[in-house]
Amino acid sequence: MKKFSTAEFLSDFVEPHGQQVESGECYHYVDYTDDIGLLNYPKDTYVFVGVPLEHLFTQITLSQARLIMKQHGISFGAREGLTAIQS
Repeated sequence: MKKFSTAEFLSDFVEPHGQQVESGECYHYVDYTDDIGLLNYPKDTYVFVGVPLEHLFTQITLSQARLIMKQHGISFGAREGLTAIQS
């Protein structure tokens, strides 16, 4: 099941160079990427946000969080849930 974020949650983290969020709308996480990876996503189609990890992990699935942790070299146990990962 996909999780979503509200415009109200994202509004503090929206980058000025992409689409902006619209009040009352919901948004799905697509990718966690660096500046070069952003080139794969057109600025007129996607909302770009810079959400701190501790806030991002509340908005995404456990498998998505684990992929991000792997990119950052953060170790985690096989049985840990999102609550343990957030600490």
